[in-house]
Amino acid sequence: MSQGVIVTIMLGVLPFIVGLLTYLGATRANKSQTAVALATVDQKAYEQAQKIYESAIHTLEGQVTGLENQVTGLQTRVVSLESLVSRLGVANDSLDLQLHQLRRSNHELTTEISRFKQSNDKKDGINE
Repeated sequence: MSQGVIVTIMLGVLPFIVGLLTYLGATRANKSQTAVALATVDQKAYEQAQKIYESAIHTLEGQVTGLENQVTGLQTRVVSLESLVSRLGVANDSLDLQLHQLRRSNHELTTEISRFKQSNDKKDGINE
């Protein structure tokens, strides 16, 4: 082959090689830009998800604090009600004892009235 043919072939191949290298460089640059853009989108999505997550945690912490306060209030009320039930039990026992004493006293008075009546009837001469 002559030098002119080789030069002509080289001049024909050279733009092809330059074009191929340009294409490969552009493809690599696009991939790099896509990766950077994707990383940026991922970062923004992560930051947004983190804000939502932290907000949800903050809300839940507030609810837990509210529930703890309610539980504390309910525990205090339960203790108060238990004390009241205990006092009412003591009062009920006392009233039960008084009722028993009143019934016994009523029975004794009924018996005594019956005796007085019989005694009075005997004095009056009434026999039944």
